[in-house]
Amino acid sequence: MNLHANPMPSRLLSLGATSALAAALIAVVAPSCSVLLDKEDSQCERDSDCAGQPGMRCDVAARVCVAAATDGGEEGGDAAGGSGGGGVDGGAGAAGACTPAHPPPAPVIVDSPDSLTITLTIDNIDLGEGPPVKDAGTIAYDTLGYDLDSLCTTATENLSCKPPSWTTAADMSDMIDGRDNNVARMLVKAGQGMLTTPTVNAGMAAGERPFGILRVTGYSGLPADNVVRAEWYVPVAKAQGSEDAGVEGGTGAAGTGWMVDSESAFEADGAEAVGSTMVDGKAYVVDHMLVAHFDRIVINMRETPVEIAGAWVTGRLDKDSQTGEWSLKAGVMAGRMPSFALLGLLPPMINKILKVPVCTDSEVYSATKTMLCGYVDILRSGTPNPESECDAASIGIGMTAGPGVIGGVAVRNDPALCPPATDPRQDTCHTPPK
Repeated sequence: MNLHANPMPSRLLSLGATSALAAALIAVVAPSCSVLLDKEDSQCERDSDCAGQPGMRCDVAARVCVAAATDGGEEGGDAAGGSGGGGVDGGAGAAGACTPAHPPPAPVIVDSPDSLTITLTIDNIDLGEGPPVKDAGTIAYDTLGYDLDSLCTTATENLSCKPPSWTTAADMSDMIDGRDNNVARMLVKAGQGMLTTPTVNAGMAAGERPFGILRVTGYSGLPADNVVRAEWYVPVAKAQGSEDAGVEGGTGAAGTGWMVDSESAFEADGAEAVGSTMVDGKAYVVDHMLVAHFDRIVINMRETPVEIAGAWVTGRLDKDSQTGEWSLKAGVMAGRMPSFALLGLLPPMINKILKVPVCTDSEVYSATKTMLCGYVDILRSGTPNPESECDAASIGIGMTAGPGVIGGVAVRNDPALCPPATDPRQDTCHTPPK
């Protein structure tokens, strides 16, 4: 990916400027520190935060630990009324028992016609930082995503991997039904202002690159299809003439045609003129729900490319009865964000707020890296190994998509915010900050 085509000179800040940056970044991150450390202001956000105090649960409204109810055995049960077990985010029990949240299996059918191609632009997402469910001890992200490691992880048991030895794990327990989504947990507790659902969606509505483009081919259009082909594309620029439907094939309800990144897309022969290297040739549809699994995809977050390993992409394929156009509703993208991708979000996200990126030589990088690396909770490979250090953070994102058009292939040509020697994308959580 050509991310350094127009490298910027290294930003050497004066001591005064660096101190100002540190103060500004602390103003952004400091609220999260009070959430994590200042127990007088906020003890908890869910029942699992009170796990160290036997017989206590979280009063979500007051954000304090209180005595658990004793008249009905509610303590340790499932907050949403599902298969309970022990109060770790409502889903994992004391022995790590839960009902894993996995996508539904493929339908058992002989064959189906395969005449449809559907192209969808994902231009609305949900990072899961919505308000807590009243009296339920849960936050929106508790039910967002999937169980990625087939483990029911509590604060101390059934860990998918061990935290980096040089940092302190913030929380590695699963969400409801074993869901893995530590990026959402990090954004709620320690990412205030840097990346939020409203800012991401507002940016896309204003013309920023969409989250991604999904193309489904060989689909019957029926409620169940045992094999379809799913391809993922990374939008990089609006296609010429897209604003006035000048892109061949029209623009659809999404209103834009997009050029896609040449790093993972290529010109192809046949009806689909652009192919992708990010593909699942054995995706399927069950009860109208598309289920696809990719070894790797790249998503856009505020126009920044972010790698996701082992990505599940699901959602209900819905056809408008009047226009005949297809959309994706109640979509989910769940996977593993490598630590280099997590750290790589720092320069663009901080630059959006402070107009100055945070590189590895910035005064605040050490503390910020330490905080972020406390949230890695899974292995990029996807195979649990409690003796290996975690090298990725689990993520689950909600999404919706409307009709879209791929206008061609283009080279991503973003200016580099940090020179290669101090680019956080070249760093990982395996080593402590220098």
